[in-house]
Amino acid sequence: YYGDSLSCSSSTFSRWSSTNDHGCYFYQANRIETSMNGFYTFFDNSSMDTIGYLYNNSFDPSRPYLNFIAPNHDGATNLQFRMSYTLQSAGSYILVVTTRRENVQGSFQITAVGPSSVYFYPTAITTDYYQLCDSCKKSTSTKKKTIA
Repeated sequence: YYGDSLSCSSSTFSRWSSTNDHGCYFYQANRIETSMNGFYTFFDNSSMDTIGYLYNNSFDPSRPYLNFIAPNHDGATNLQFRMSYTLQSAGSYILVVTTRRENVQGSFQITAVGPSSVYFYPTAITTDYYQLCDSCKKSTSTKKKTIA
C-alpha cells in the first residue's frame, strides 16, 4: 500500500468533468509500475471523499483529459474510490488521487491488489503552467506538475 496526504502544499488542478467546474482541487499524482501483466484493483482508505483517475503514460494538470483511462468515485464504501484495470508490466501509468470537493485536506492510503506488487512513485516534475487558485491563499499562483 501507499500513503500520503493532500494539503495546502499539494498541487492543484481544475477538473474537466463539468463545464461549470472551474474550482481548484488538491491532488497527488503517482507513477505506478508492476512487474507482471494482469488485472489490478486500487482502492483508497481515507476520511476524505476521494476520486481516483488513471492515466496512460503521463498526466498534464492543464489538460486532464489527455491520456485519460478511467475515473472512479465511490466505487468502494464510505465515499472512497475503487478501480480495476488490466496493467501491462511494460506500461507506464499515473494514478491521480483527488477529492470530490475543493480545498479538502487530509491523509489517504491506497491499496493495490493484483498478481504482483505495485510500486508507487510520487511525481515531482514541474511545467510552466500556472493557474490562479484560491485554495489556501486567495489569488495565489500554484505551479503545476506533469508526469512525463
